[in-house]
Amino acid sequence: MPMIRFITSYTYDNAQKLQMSKIVQNAMEQFFDTPKNDRFHIFEHFNQGQILVDPDYWVKTARTERFILLYITSGKDS
Repeated sequence: MPMIRFITSYTYDNAQKLQMSKIVQNAMEQFFDTPKNDRFHIFEHFNQGQILVDPDYWVKTARTERFILLYITSGKDS
């Protein structure tokens, strides 16, 4: 059961959050063998200045204020 936190300082509306959730869930099901509808997604919003990310590190196009950090916690029972 993966739990995914979407962390951002940009204010997304509910429709945008739902779209992001669906895209990530589809990827989890397709590439990480996550069962269909095994969805535990949490959206966290922080004020500007509370998330410090280098805009240019390891990317060709600079990150913007719409940057989203995905924190994925997952594991399987043995």
